[in-house]
Amino acid sequence: MHNRNTYRNHPEDSLSTGLNKNNEGGTTVVSTRGAGGHTSCAAAPVLSSTRTRKHTNEKKRKRRGCFFALLSLVVLLFIVGRMTSTSITNSTTGSNFLSKEKQHKHDDGINTTLQLSQIAKKDLNKTTKPAAAICTKKALFRRIPSSVRRIQYRRVVSAQEILAYIIQKLDNVGAPVILMFGTLLHEYRNGTGPCLQGNFHDKDLDIAVFAQHIPLVVALADDILKKFQWKLKVKNEKDKILVFTAKGQGAVGRGYQIDIYGLECNTPTKGLLYSPWQNARYAMNALLPFVKYKTIPYDNATHIPNSEQHLQFVHMPYNPKCFLQNLYGDDFMIPRKGTGNSDGVDPKYLYNRPKCGQLLSSAEQKELERQLAFCESV
Repeated sequence: MHNRNTYRNHPEDSLSTGLNKNNEGGTTVVSTRGAGGHTSCAAAPVLSSTRTRKHTNEKKRKRRGCFFALLSLVVLLFIVGRMTSTSITNSTTGSNFLSKEKQHKHDDGINTTLQLSQIAKKDLNKTTKPAAAICTKKALFRRIPSSVRRIQYRRVVSAQEILAYIIQKLDNVGAPVILMFGTLLHEYRNGTGPCLQGNFHDKDLDIAVFAQHIPLVVALADDILKKFQWKLKVKNEKDKILVFTAKGQGAVGRGYQIDIYGLECNTPTKGLLYSPWQNARYAMNALLPFVKYKTIPYDNATHIPNSEQHLQFVHMPYNPKCFLQNLYGDDFMIPRKGTGNSDGVDPKYLYNRPKCGQLLSSAEQKELERQLAFCESV
């Protein structure tokens, strides 16, 4: 075997004089040149070793290049991993929030995007910063769906403006305006944003007020006609029903309209709400106290009140899930053709199927007493 250190330390001597290698059996001298001046086989290891050193250095350079390239790749992957981890964490947080929101909505029937349970449980006399998500006209805006006629789109949008107007006026006397029937059902199924969004494929907007406040809405008819070009088409104060339609729309039921129902408390017996127009009875503890749901649309941040008590809301039944179960059946979340209860229950008995339990906070009890005072003054 050749000693590579010899070539490394004295390369010229190794090529000119040859190599002496001592073995246990004697000494063998190997010359670098043979007969005819040709280089002998002994010189081959020397040249091969030189080439090997060059090849080795080249391999080392390649290895160093690969090492730094690999190191750069590892650093890049680390950075991407951190960014992905942060994104996943944020996404998970959002997903957890949304899952909790859906769970709350399923259990309580209240949209937690607006933190409604917190709103209802706050002391009504406190002037705190609003906890609810605020609806703005920008958030309310929607483009015309391809499946909706332009005239229908305009009527639905206009009806929402009229609803906000009625809420503003009745709020002056503390009177709630409540989502009911098909409008409530659509909102319970689909209402996830800060604004109440009308259903472009529906034929009406259903709301209710206490029977005492029907005359207050009638008194707004002239202003509504001037401002929005909608006419009070049906005025039946005996049966507590009002219907507004767009000017020039024609007969009731042809187009889009606003139906307003008056509700009587403890009628025909204590603990029931009664709708004279439909001759329907509902459990009071499923609806009262009506709770603040979503704000009316405000122009922009500069027009939003600084305190929650000055915000104006559309209201929701206290337990909409239980109310809708009684109204449409246990399968109310599944869209189906037709109207009424899927079990064929007579409207006179749309309560206690199932029973709606109630556990009120002190603030909710206070609000219930305030709302019941409207009933007693009818």
